[in-house]
Amino acid sequence: LLVILIYAFFFPLMFYVGLLRMKEEILLPGDFTFLQYVMKPFFLFLLFFAVNYGVIYFFYTVGKVKMDGFTLLARYGSILTLPTLLLLIAFLSSFITPFFPEFFGFLASMGLFTVLSFLYLPLKRETGKGIDPFYAMLITQGVSLLVFILLLGSYLNEMGTLFYSGNLL
Repeated sequence: LLVILIYAFFFPLMFYVGLLRMKEEILLPGDFTFLQYVMKPFFLFLLFFAVNYGVIYFFYTVGKVKMDGFTLLARYGSILTLPTLLLLIAFLSSFITPFFPEFFGFLASMGLFTVLSFLYLPLKRETGKGIDPFYAMLITQGVSLLVFILLLGSYLNEMGTLFYSGNLL
């Protein structure tokens, strides 16, 4: 659970620090509030992880896999360790330059979706009935991508509205 919270917090914090550094280097106008650029995306990431975990848990129960919810959460968090490490590297490098961390941020965001694949690989069904793990993985990937796009789209629309209304300037 701690790794999930760290991931959800440091992803928007990396972009916030990058924006502040970019504001210093190329003189961007506007005020970048911590609440708007870090806390709101933090809760959106937590919502994404909750929906993602719910879908995974649903397919584990439909697939007739015997696994406790806490064990699944621990497995989810432990597999998310490498993308979180990439995100921490991106966060630390955002203090140096605002333009370099996007590469590590991209790798960390791709890690979100590869984590889902590794959660379904070791599945052993108790009976021959239930959904196949491969199809469960594909459906989970689709749902996660859809939720991610919807949350990101709503957040970017809000940022665009703030920017064009002059509240950031």
